[in-house]
Parts: sequence; structure tokens; C-alpha cells
Amino acid sequence: MAITAFDLDLTSLDRFTMLVYGAYGCGKTHLLGDFLRWASAQGPIAFINIKGQEDGELSLVGMGLGAVGIHIDTPGDLEGALEMLQPKGLVALAVDTLSAYESAVRVDVIGSDRLPDAKIDGERAKALWGQIKIKTRAGVVASRHAARYVVWSAPFDRSEDPFGGPGRFLSPDLIGKSSRAAIGWFDLAALMEAKLVGPGRVQRTLSLAPRGDAYTRVRLPKPLLKEIDIPEGGGGWARLYEAIQATMPVQGVK
Repeated sequence: MAITAFDLDLTSLDRFTMLVYGAYGCGKTHLLGDFLRWASAQGPIAFINIKGQEDGELSLVGMGLGAVGIHIDTPGDLEGALEMLQPKGLVALAVDTLSAYESAVRVDVIGSDRLPDAKIDGERAKALWGQIKIKTRAGVVASRHAARYVVWSAPFDRSEDPFGGPGRFLSPDLIGKSSRAAIGWFDLAALMEAKLVGPGRVQRTLSLAPRGDAYTRVRLPKPLLKEIDIPEGGGGWARLYEAIQATMPVQGVK
């Protein structure tokens, strides 16, 4: 049993986990690169790519990050990679993507990349749903301890209104209830959007404020109500980090 003390009067946030999700091609992986480039000035960084879906590491070419990437295929590979990285004292870890990791978990649990099916799996089907969710969450939780700042990405999908309404909410592209539950696995969960605003001009934003059409989350003293603009060429992560720190109380002020 481990018992440790901690400070409830923090004035800065020196470690957190985050999920950034959005449409394919909206700039999620490039934002991960911007995050790693920002953190590289402070210490070691790493990028884990779960092979088989987006394999979006080409979005990071030319960002000057160096040989910090790791390809993995299975949940066991993630466990091994995190164990290998532990002694490095990482400042930042980026993982691409949560959906690909869940797919790897399905293969590990079921034997192939498919959904549990009562016609195939019989009475085991319900248990398999639970095993997939638990094992996927375990991978996310394990990554929390690998670096001061840990950011995962995921594509998005539409899930049922949690309040039983007729609408559909944007959520991470995961199976079943995990699409909603995954928001709670992170300290911060943001929707990234990209809009064409003119010839050759794309406006990218991160939204962490409560929304009526998408799942977001902030585990901070104050909400982040303003969208974060993500400029072309980098600098978006620095803006986000500044906004996060601005929610923390000023020392001596209650």
C-alpha cells in the first residue's frame, strides 16, 4: 500500500492527461506534434503510434522532433513501451490513436477485430464487451504515469443522446458505451474542428466548453469557455497551455 500527501492549493498544473478528438484530417496529429515540439524544450518526449488505422505520423515530418517515435501493435506492446519509457523521465507523451488501441484490444480479447456477437460468442458476448472496455481504459490509465503531460488523439463519431433525446452527440469513435465513458478517462477532453473560411484558409479550433452537441471535459478550477484557435504552422498548444494555467488560482488569493 502506498500513502502519499498532496497539495490542494496548487497554483499551476504541472501534469495532466488529455484527449483530442475530431474528424479525420482536422489536424489532430499535427497538434500532437506541436505539443511535443513545445515540450521538447523542457526535456525528453515520445510519440507512440498504434499501427493499423490512421498511421498519421507523416503529419509530423519536418517538425524537428527526431527519433522519438514508437510503433506498437498490441496492448502488450503498449505495456512494454511504457515500461521502456519510464526511466527516461518524459515531459510529454503523445499517443495516436485511442480508436486504434481499442481495435488492438478487440483483437487481443476476441481474436479478431470485430464486435462481440451473441450468435458467435454465445453467453460470453456480454462479458467480452466489459473486457474490451476495461482493458482499453487500463491502457489509458497506465499511460498517465509515463510523462508529465500525456495526450491521446481519436477520430470522432456520433453517439446516442445520454439523456434519451432524439439528438446525437459527437464523441470519440469507440464502441458501445466507451464512446461516452472515455471522456472521463482523461483530465481534459477537447473536440477539434476545422472549417474552410476562404480560398486556401482553414480555421482550426479546440473546444473544451460544455456543449449541447459534443462531449467535452475539463478537470480544472474554472471552466474553459472560450474556443482555442489553432494557428497554421504551430503555436496552438502553447495557447492551450496558457489558457489551462489561467484557470489556476493566484497564490495568496482565495
